[in-house]
Amino acid sequence: MPKALTNKIKKLNMEDRGDYLLPHIIFNSCREVLVEGSKGVLEYNTKRVRLNAGRYILKFCGDGLCLRALTADEIIIMGDIVSFEFCSV
Repeated sequence: MPKALTNKIKKLNMEDRGDYLLPHIIFNSCREVLVEGSKGVLEYNTKRVRLNAGRYILKFCGDGLCLRALTADEIIIMGDIVSFEFCSV
């Protein structure tokens, strides 16, 4: 295989792009969100949840926010979610 093609494949390979991996975010209306691939909780209270996502911080704001499932791979946030932001680190 030509070296140029091999280099392009490496650039597309997700394992080689560790810093660029973004979390997978699934909203179930404005009452529940599943975040896979977060690197940890930075802030948590009933009004705001901030998650480390590598190059970004994910910020969820609302009322009555709570963490229903917290594993090494996924977080479920429940409550009345009124806003969501990608913030630069």
